[in-house]
Amino acid sequence: MNISVIRKPQPLINPSIRNSIITILIILIPVMLISFIISSVLVIDNNFANGFLTIMILFVISFLIEFLVLLASKDIIMILLGAEKVSAGEIFETVKDIAAKAKIPTPEVYIIPNPDPNAFAVGVIQSRSAIGLNYGILQLLNKDELRGVIAHEIAHIKNRDTLLMTTASFLLNFVGILIEFTGRLLFYRDNSRSALIGLVLMFVGIIFRIIVAPLMLLAISRTREYMADETGARLINDPISLANALQKIEDYYITNIKRMKEDVKRKYPNTEYTNQDNSNSSVKNALKMMYIGNTEPRTKTSFLKELLSTHPPTEKRIQRLKELARELGIY
Repeated sequence: MNISVIRKPQPLINPSIRNSIITILIILIPVMLISFIISSVLVIDNNFANGFLTIMILFVISFLIEFLVLLASKDIIMILLGAEKVSAGEIFETVKDIAAKAKIPTPEVYIIPNPDPNAFAVGVIQSRSAIGLNYGILQLLNKDELRGVIAHEIAHIKNRDTLLMTTASFLLNFVGILIEFTGRLLFYRDNSRSALIGLVLMFVGIIFRIIVAPLMLLAISRTREYMADETGARLINDPISLANALQKIEDYYITNIKRMKEDVKRKYPNTEYTNQDNSNSSVKNALKMMYIGNTEPRTKTSFLKELLSTHPPTEKRIQRLKELARELGIY
């Protein structure tokens, strides 16, 4: 008797691509709606279409400029970090192998002279992407754990997370600017009611840009970290090694911060330690969101602290990876 095997149907669209499209559409639709509203306020030669077209042209030009700058960001970041490119050896071959499994071009590999164990991926398009590995992570992790970290970073490239975050950031800020700009147009009209509405819109636009947009970006960043964990673990069929790597990285930072606090307290009793370093601050702040491990972990994470974090709590990431391992039948 022939027994047919029922296979789980495959989605028509890759879940990571589908989620990326949904995320962008959720942000893009308000941009279009607000643009229509502004076009009704800012009428060029009494022509609504011209007003809308002007806004869209400015939108496209601004996005293209930001995109072109980001194309060069990979080389700039690696130069600023003093990174050394690797084109052969065990680490490069590991990257090449996992990239082949992910069906993407092999990204460039850089070793960064930084003792802190961390790694990141950069590049808005897959063919111009790179993976940066701090020297410290090569010392801390074993071969399987390092493979898990590399798989996580390749998952970011495969899922086009840098492009997604760039687009989301641009759109969210553009929404805020459009709202504020509409408010300014109304505020300076010879109408007290329009002025009041304009003042409210200016306030809403500013609040949106400095509070709402950053919180939304942080939420997207945490979601993409979860997705990169799962995608990477599936690529190498080994969620546990990635979970172990995350725990080791977390433990390192917790121990390091604790030691520094004790050193500062011993040497300078009246000074409170803060984990802040202003050197190359713009680069380091950008890397915080890209790093696989949270550089400022907390033993206890409140809802508010989690809301303001670029990364989900490590314990939650590890829990999800263990659940995935059970699903795959390897834990």
